[in-house]
Order: sequence, then structure tokens, then C-alpha cells
Amino acid sequence: MYNFELSIKNDYQIRYRIVGRVIITVNFFTTLWMLFAKSSDKILLIVLTVLPILFFSLTKKTTPKKLLIALILLTAIVWLTYGIYWLASINLLFIFLVFWATKELKIIIAKTEITYPSFPVKIISWIEVDNVILKDGLLTIDLKNNKILQSEILETKNGFSINENDFNQFCKEQITH
Repeated sequence: MYNFELSIKNDYQIRYRIVGRVIITVNFFTTLWMLFAKSSDKILLIVLTVLPILFFSLTKKTTPKKLLIALILLTAIVWLTYGIYWLASINLLFIFLVFWATKELKIIIAKTEITYPSFPVKIISWIEVDNVILKDGLLTIDLKNNKILQSEILETKNGFSINENDFNQFCKEQITH
């Protein structure tokens, strides 16, 4: 086998979901304030009606990524139409963060290098690696510059897991070459 693809736990998903709810709440109250300040605006009335419905659908344990992004994009468009560019920018920046935080993170261990899912993606040559060990679902990459990368490995969707002995042997072979 020449490549191992390991899915790792993404600790940021829960945090961004919480921050997303906070941003939606801030948008809701800002919209409410704008409605009272400019009561003749129909767009704000529509957003004020739709926003709480979508917000309550986000209180479920698993928030659909597309719904969260659509809701934040909707509020960003409203702020753009009213010329509140700084608030629209915050919403658009958060959409980018949602994309990054909710994507599936994979470490690819190949014959030539290790691809580590950071921002930006880190390509680690085997020359830089002192040791790689997979034990009890925990991957440890020990680099020669005394940095250690550790990640919890998730089981695949079909329940298949990587043979730790084969994986560790493969990594030892790459380090010694």
C-alpha cells in the first residue's frame, strides 16, 4: 500500500456552530433595531420573520452546514443593501471560516511525504520526520525540529480501521530510506 488516508477529529466544528448561532443572534437583534429605526423597510420585516424560524432550526444538535451558510449569507446581503459594509464583511468572513472548520480533515501518509490538514496545508517530507506512530487511534508525528503533531483518528464510515502494525511498519520504512 502506498498511501494511507486518515480522517482526524475536527475540534473546531462545535465551536464554529456556537459562534454561528451568536452571529445569527446578533444579526437578529441588529435587524430588530433597524426595523424600529426604519419601520418602512419591507426587506427587514421579511428577514425579521425568516431569521427566527431558521435560528430555531439551528438549535438542533447537528446544524446543517448549508443552512448555516445560507442564513449568514442572507444577512450579509441585507447588510450590503443597507450599506453596512463592516457587518456584511464579518458575515462573509464567517462563511469562509464555516467552510474551513466543517470540512473533513484528512492526513495523507504517502511514500514521498505527509500531507497534514492545517491552514495552509502542511507538506512534510520524510526527511523532516523522526518518528510516526499510530497507537489506539492516536496518530503521533514526531518531527526532527522537536515539534510533535498528534491527532485522534476517526473510524471510517464502513467501520474499517487501519491495521496499526502495517501502518507503523510502512512509516518506519519511509523514515529509514
